[in-house]
Amino acid sequence: IKATSITTTGNAAIALSLGTGITLPGGATLAGFSATLTGDDGIPHTVNFTDPLVTGTFTAKFPLLAPGDYDLVVTLPAGVTTITTDPALPAGLTVQAGETTALSFVVTGAT
Repeated sequence: IKATSITTTGNAAIALSLGTGITLPGGATLAGFSATLTGDDGIPHTVNFTDPLVTGTFTAKFPLLAPGDYDLVVTLPAGVTTITTDPALPAGLTVQAGETTALSFVVTGAT
């Protein structure tokens, strides 16, 4: 085996929580949301938000990403048509080799 190049991967962790007094319509929860990262290669990576520690903050974790720039889009569950967040979505992020890029978003409105 001969390697000519080795690239170290990076990770991304996207956090999503509800702002004070915000509820989602139709009985939806943040567990129904998913996050998609798409890099320069055009291949989407989609992960569901989870809250295994039951803290109220749901996280989508993306391991083993190639370093580079990614576009982040959050997909809404059935019954939710729009959300507003702070900071605003969609967003961009840069993954660095050997590091975890973490972004946090708070839902400030939902219909």
